[in-house]
Amino acid sequence: MRLALIISLAALLAACSNSSKVGQCDAPGLSASDIQGVESSSSRVGETVQVQLETTATLLGEDGSVLGVFAQTMAGQQDDNAITSEGLLLLHRDLPERRVVRASGIVTEYGDDRSSVTAIQVERFSDCGPALDSSVEVIELPLKGRPIEAVEGMLVRIEQPLMLAGVSQLGRRGELMAATGGRLYQPTDVATPGKASSRVYRDNLKRSILLDDLTLAENAPLSAAWQSAYPEGVLPAAGDRWRTVTGVISHHFGYRLHLTAPPQNVRPVREDVLPIRLGNLRIAAFNVLNYFNGDGRGGGFPTTRGARNDHELARQQSKLVKAIRRIDADVFALAELENDAGDASAVRQLVRAISAPGVRWAAIANPTADGRLGDDDITVGLIYRADRLKPLGPARTLINEPFDHYNRPPLLQTFEHIASGQRLTLISLHLKSKGCGTAEGQNADQRDGQGCWNPKRLEAARALT
Repeated sequence: MRLALIISLAALLAACSNSSKVGQCDAPGLSASDIQGVESSSSRVGETVQVQLETTATLLGEDGSVLGVFAQTMAGQQDDNAITSEGLLLLHRDLPERRVVRASGIVTEYGDDRSSVTAIQVERFSDCGPALDSSVEVIELPLKGRPIEAVEGMLVRIEQPLMLAGVSQLGRRGELMAATGGRLYQPTDVATPGKASSRVYRDNLKRSILLDDLTLAENAPLSAAWQSAYPEGVLPAAGDRWRTVTGVISHHFGYRLHLTAPPQNVRPVREDVLPIRLGNLRIAAFNVLNYFNGDGRGGGFPTTRGARNDHELARQQSKLVKAIRRIDADVFALAELENDAGDASAVRQLVRAISAPGVRWAAIANPTADGRLGDDDITVGLIYRADRLKPLGPARTLINEPFDHYNRPPLLQTFEHIASGQRLTLISLHLKSKGCGTAEGQNADQRDGQGCWNPKRLEAARALT
């Protein structure tokens, strides 16, 4: 969807690249709030309007070219209605940043029916000089008494403490999820499914916001805003604490804050947390995201999932090895391994890659005759520090209903802690995902916070017990 929007917008901008001057810079024009109005979408869509605004930040497209600039009504000219935003997006590739511009064009909503930012498809503009002092509105999350739509397109600053709550899209889209008031928990982790979990869900939305880097490019180098906030080689991580972020609020692909300056007062969490060991062991669960090393015999790309060639596998494996070593656990329950067997299997290759002098890793062998667990493309696994733990007896699994379809067969192993003689039993588990697909009846999403296929997962949990 994002790519399609970018392609259509590129064509739109190509058609309106005329930068001929429009009107006098001291002539009256509409303010951004006149165009924004009080609803989520402008009532002036399709109208040709003329505005004089100060530009604040340039938005780049997937190929790095300019899509447009955010602009807002100048200080002293803004209205006194807290519900109407004083900012919007000007769609034109030649508009200057941090200038006062007079522009004429057609009002539009950039995005789709669910998520869009009010914009002007600029046909002509004049450069009226430098922006003297772009006003920055200080806001707190959640906004009190007004929706976040009230600051769409505006330059804002959040000064309250923020915690990074999600980093999964940093490498792909340059996005981070941040929240006030501490971590964001899955609603049904902390509340009964239904009305109680819905309240947690709504609270999560109110106190969280996406932060991104003013570009729609995917898989691009990390922006200067992220890199300058951290020492070289250190990446943002969930749990990091920030205070004071400045940027423009937008509403394409969900509400987000496009950072216009590096975050301030950054406190990384890793050095405070990761070296701490509580008790005798550290146990971790790790989804290795379709770690496939070929056909299970050391070759044969592409496979049904995962890396498409040796280069992609090397890139994926390098990141996994760094993460596993940094977490420094004694045993990992792995998910999304290639479901193969033998010395050339994916899990055996991973064990060899993470082992080092004085650090000996091993993998638990699957207890099935062919070494595979079920008939899914992916499977679970257990890897452990063989210098700290030893397995007691063979592993066990369940391959009958409800683990014959949807839920992956689990892997159970009892270990003895070599130093203390204590025993523990672990199960590596990957229940049915929440991809709805063919879900129907009670397995369909019941809108209670648990997602689809919940009865199927519950059935598996009871069988495990």
